[in-house]
Order: sequence, then structure tokens, then C-alpha cells
Amino acid sequence: MRIETSKTTATTTTVITPANLGLIFPEFGTKAPDVPHYDSEKHMYIVDQYCSAAGNRAITYVAVGRQLVVEVAIGLYHCWTLLNKVRLLIPHGKQFEVVKTFEWQGTVLYELAELRNQIASLATEYALDNIGLAGGEVTKDVSRFVGGMVADLLAQDVDSQLEDNGLEILRAYCRQMNLCKDFVTSDR
Repeated sequence: MRIETSKTTATTTTVITPANLGLIFPEFGTKAPDVPHYDSEKHMYIVDQYCSAAGNRAITYVAVGRQLVVEVAIGLYHCWTLLNKVRLLIPHGKQFEVVKTFEWQGTVLYELAELRNQIASLATEYALDNIGLAGGEVTKDVSRFVGGMVADLLAQDVDSQLEDNGLEILRAYCRQMNLCKDFVTSDR
């Protein structure tokens, strides 16, 4: 859910209305909107949640970049936040194609550095495997470029993820994965 923001040359102002607050903090007994929520601690959007009968939660996050979308599955078990799976998706027209997947084995506590390293490793491996097909050469620049792209991806705030075509990318991802139905049909 995004609150309307207007930018001026000197400041950024946020227009808060009762309708906006009602979407962020719905009244008890009403359905919360099915929209992505930005988690500033993890630098990603929460797009799906599931709670088991035992009270354990599985949360799916997505980070949006211009050339890369990363989907991360995290589990909340008792007081632990665990890394479960990461998938790298690239745009293929207006759809997304999964190009690499990694599942952590055993218990791996969530750390942003661990996640960033794994994403960089997967993205670098994908780039090196395919750079020849794109007419390029395997050089150290590939790893440096991919590492910078991944660092930027997880260092962004909510506004920078939605700059350029980020909003369109997030909406297309949600539409393809059949998530965040209220966001997909909204005009924001």
C-alpha cells in the first residue's frame, strides 16, 4: 500500500487521508487489502503470508530491480527467522522467467549479508553461464557488475524500488504469481 506522495524541489510531503489510514490499519472485522507491504528492515515487499496450524509462518518477499526480481521465502518459527528459498526472475516481455533457485538446507538464520551473498552468487552464475550466448566475454567485470546490481537491489528504500518502471514490474509480478489481488486491480 502506498500513500500518495508529492515531491517538490525542497521537500517531500505525504498526503494522509482517513481512507489511506483505513487501508494501512483496517478496523477489526474488516478485510485488510491484499496488497504488497514494504518491509524496510529487509528492503523487500511482503507479497504473501501463510500461518500453519502450529503457528509457524511462511512469508514470501520480493525485491524489485530494473533487470532482476528476487523472490525470497522466509520462515518464522518460534523466535527464529530462517532463510528457506530464493528465486531469481528476469523479465521475459511482460512476464517473468525463473532462472535460478536456491534452497537452504537445515537451519539458516536470516541475515541480510547471507541473503545478499547468495543472490549475488546465483546471479553471477547465471550471467557467466549465459554471457557467451549474449555475445559477451567472461571477465571480472561480470562479477563486479552483478555484485553492484544485487547490492543496489537490497539497499533500496520503498521509493527507489518503485522509480522508473518498478511499480509496473511489481504489479506484473503480482499478476503472474496471482498475489496481491487488490494491488493488481488498482490504478495506483
